Amino acid sequence: MIAHLKSRTGVLALIALLVGLHMVFDAQLDGLRGRTFDLYQQIKPRDAGEQHVVVVGIDDDSIASEGRWPWPRDRVAELISAIHASGVTALGIDVLFSEADSTPGGDERDRKLAQSIAAGPSVLATSLGDFPATTLPNGTTGWSVIGQEHADALPMLPGAIASIARIREGAKGLGIVR
Repeated sequence: MIAHLKSRTGVLALIALLVGLHMVFDAQLDGLRGRTFDLYQQIKPRDAGEQHVVVVGIDDDSIASEGRWPWPRDRVAELISAIHASGVTALGIDVLFSEADSTPGGDERDRKLAQSIAAGPSVLATSLGDFPATTLPNGTTGWSVIGQEHADALPMLPGAIASIARIREGAKGLGIVR
């Protein structure tokens, strides 16, 4: 029993030591971690397997087929629903729907678009900038920041252009576009 407790205490002490060393030497070890990962990728690259990235773009052929942009929001909703039905893991939508559809029947088209976005793993675009009289929309997730080295050099961007709340509220997240 005593040997078991000594063994367990030793393991806990080793874990505490490793966590402490990681916290103290994190910045110094960051470069080594990066080089080690690069070496692993050269020796045995990660197989992409079934993880494909597909870009669904609105190109000249799409416009020739569907008509000039902007398309009615219910048509965009159908496209988003079809993409979700394909089993995507995530769908990034880099179109800003920053104003309500003011054409006749626009409220119903906005509703359909909002429903299609909420029905799957959609992330909507937000454009940050020095836009007067705007505020950052409430996010559905937190910010992800990697590294703080040059944070002071980043400009303060107090405003944002984002999709209207009705469309935005069903999204799983917001991403920043330029």
